[in-house]
Amino acid sequence: MFARISHFDVGKLVPSASCARTCAREWAMRGARYLRTIAAFTLLFLPSLWLLTHPFGWITGLETMALGTWVPLICFGLIGSLRFFWKDRDLSWLECAAITLCFASVQAYIFNTALHPQNRFNLIGGLLPNADPSMYLSLANQWSDGIRVVTPQTTRQFFPCFLAAMLWICRRDLKLIVSIFTLITGALSFLAWRQVRLTFGWLGATLFVALVFFFYRCDVVGLLRTEQLGLWFALVALALLLRGLREKREALWCAGLFSLVMGLNTRAGAYLVLPLLVLYSRWLFRRSRWGWRSMMVAGLICLGAMLLNFACYLIFFAPPRPTSNFWLCFYGMLSGGNWVTALNEIGLNDTNLIARGKALILLRAEPWRVLRGFWKACAYAWNTNTFYGIPPTAETFCSWMKWLTVLGAVIPWSWAVLRKRSAELESFIMLVVSGTILSLPFAPPWDGGRRVYAVAFPFIYLSPVLLICWSWANARRYLSLPSASDNPAVAERHLANGENRIMSLTLAGLVILMLFATVVPLRLMLSKHHTIKGWQPQFCVPVPRGCPAKNLPGGYQIHLISDSGRTFVPWVRISDFRRSIDGNFETLRAPWLLDLLNDLPEGTTIGAACHSNFFVIGTDKAQTKRISQRNPILNRAWHRIIYDDDYPIPPYSCQILSQPQAPPLLPGR
Repeated sequence: MFARISHFDVGKLVPSASCARTCAREWAMRGARYLRTIAAFTLLFLPSLWLLTHPFGWITGLETMALGTWVPLICFGLIGSLRFFWKDRDLSWLECAAITLCFASVQAYIFNTALHPQNRFNLIGGLLPNADPSMYLSLANQWSDGIRVVTPQTTRQFFPCFLAAMLWICRRDLKLIVSIFTLITGALSFLAWRQVRLTFGWLGATLFVALVFFFYRCDVVGLLRTEQLGLWFALVALALLLRGLREKREALWCAGLFSLVMGLNTRAGAYLVLPLLVLYSRWLFRRSRWGWRSMMVAGLICLGAMLLNFACYLIFFAPPRPTSNFWLCFYGMLSGGNWVTALNEIGLNDTNLIARGKALILLRAEPWRVLRGFWKACAYAWNTNTFYGIPPTAETFCSWMKWLTVLGAVIPWSWAVLRKRSAELESFIMLVVSGTILSLPFAPPWDGGRRVYAVAFPFIYLSPVLLICWSWANARRYLSLPSASDNPAVAERHLANGENRIMSLTLAGLVILMLFATVVPLRLMLSKHHTIKGWQPQFCVPVPRGCPAKNLPGGYQIHLISDSGRTFVPWVRISDFRRSIDGNFETLRAPWLLDLLNDLPEGTTIGAACHSNFFVIGTDKAQTKRISQRNPILNRAWHRIIYDDDYPIPPYSCQILSQPQAPPLLPGR
């Protein structure tokens, strides 16, 4: 009944000793390769780590990177030209370290001067979070302490969740966290830069990474904003989509779409890019009558990412949950104003819910208002140069980029259509730019500014890159110019070595971002069960005694020192501190806040409260360890200042103090 197995057959089933030795040798070689990679990574990143952890005396050098235009362009060009001299070597880690060092120099400028390259709304380059960053820090602290949040404001949870994981890992050290954020941005910018170089060549890649750098230093560096995580997802998405498009690899394309949706879930913006790319999937991966399958898979991937966002929103926020503030902006656009005019009309009670009802009624009655809003948004974005108005970058350069973006989206695509050749790359860029423009009335640029389009920017930047690459290729063809040393075909051969490893790292980066934005904060929230009963000391501040600033986590503190010292955060010279708040936009909303901060003496410690969304200002002038009596001053729902009773303040602040409002109890469980 049963067949016998001969000794010969058994011998074939049992692996031989030589086979085992071969496998062991392969694993040993693979392990050695990974160890060498880790060693090279650590060694080459030491300059960036040193720059972020030590005072740097050459402030002029940092300033040229933080405030200049042409020096960063030259630096990125030199990084890209390294392969002209070492064509047969894998320079990936050196290029990555050099690009990261450029990004780290901007953060080091903030640490050594207490100045932000452009942003005048945040304090100490963002290390004293106010406004939205203060709310994100409060949410992150509560989730990391096991508190499910009830919030009256609509907010997106992925960045605060990621921040909660970082607070846990970095032991609530904000300086360390923003330093890690800078290193992550540099590394992910390298991954995107590498794919852009493989696709467009050296010159295009130089322009691309420079544009990402200019946007990052203007609106993102050092700040606890959703643009941090949104930009990371966008850079990973761009790298995956370009590789998937170039090699017709549907799995990488779908992974890129997933990362793009996660970026938009993190920093809401140009959502209409997604349906266009889903439709484009059918044409890109066309398989006769089965072409619809690729479109369906891409659509399901995007839907899955949306459902994940909705599920996380339900998990991390306790009911009642507010209606999205999209409706307030949308109603403001339909009514010919903005979110402020809509808020003034509706009031503060059930604002977003009422705005949704009014917007839908107005939309059904007069649908043409959307077209009027679209035209107004396009005119506003063009006149204010929303996509490239990124000071301190030179205005001439920004103006040129605005024109090149329009021409780069239209001319190469039109040329390919007229020549009746495949226009896969040109169509991809045309669809991205078109989707962003179509999204303008639904994410009005006058409400959120350029920050709203943070996720779309890396894709928008491909338009001028394409124009430069296309122009050079045609000029070389028609003018019989000598072949470029770094056209895409040559770059493909030089960069192919180790390309699979780089793509594996890109996918690993996406997985890590997802884990830190979902799984880790969920584990933190479920592992602790705190209930807030009134104002407890650990949540700062029990009325009336208050909470000394020095009792807050050390990573949340800034210390003002005399001008005889030197600034290196968290130690800030008093003159540098006053210079950092000069011209701050808070003077428009709460001038008494800047009056108070300007009058602080040396020896003052300023801390960001953990859960209560306010600053604690401690002035221990007698060099004692006394606990000062403090009173809260209400500015806005997320701005509260605690200060010493015996410290003199300006008359306007005294007037505010005469009717102090006690902070409300923190909701949640």
